[in-house]
Amino acid sequence: MALVFLGPPGAGKGTQAKNLARSLSLAHVASGDVFREAIKAKTPLGRRVERIVSQGKLVPDRVATQVVLDHLDRLKNPKGFILDGFPRTRAQAAALERHLTKKKQSVGAAVLFYVRNGVLIRRLSARYQCPVCGEVFNLETRRPRRAGLCDNCAGRLARRRDDEPSVVRKRLQVYNDTARPLLDYYKKSKVFFKVDGEKGIPGISRQLLTLVRGLRKK
Repeated sequence: MALVFLGPPGAGKGTQAKNLARSLSLAHVASGDVFREAIKAKTPLGRRVERIVSQGKLVPDRVATQVVLDHLDRLKNPKGFILDGFPRTRAQAAALERHLTKKKQSVGAAVLFYVRNGVLIRRLSARYQCPVCGEVFNLETRRPRRAGLCDNCAGRLARRRDDEPSVVRKRLQVYNDTARPLLDYYKKSKVFFKVDGEKGIPGISRQLLTLVRGLRKK
């Protein structure tokens, strides 16, 4: 099963994708993680992605699609995957559909996480990540047990460059400018669902689990 989680940065897609993937033994494919892998590898593509992301801009369709679809082809998880942060444009969604169709697969659900802009800015500005293991913490919703240190590996937490308040505002503006055609693309299908991303994490998790289990029974 292929699931697509939609919504602006900070809407909670990553947290919920990670929880659901663990519960259902699915692969969690976060486009941000895939891009950061390319950046860390310091390939020409990775350096290009780094310049774009650090400015709060979206990675161009052709580049994003190539990176993510190549990653999907390398997955070894027959039970399916959750896409978090991809597709972000109508063109990417169409490319994903063509890719899945060739493999006789399809998107089982496209879930939109709705959160107001003010809440998103506050959330993202409070987000910190471990540069060693990649674990993400939030000073509002998930504080580390020891201030400034990762719970998993004791790495020193740092704010990502793209979570600086000024960059966050730019990211949200870019998202709002490009999201409507993508949402219209999925709203026309029978796989579109919407959740309130401002509700508590446990409640959203239960709602998503019920949704996916229902789809599996069809």
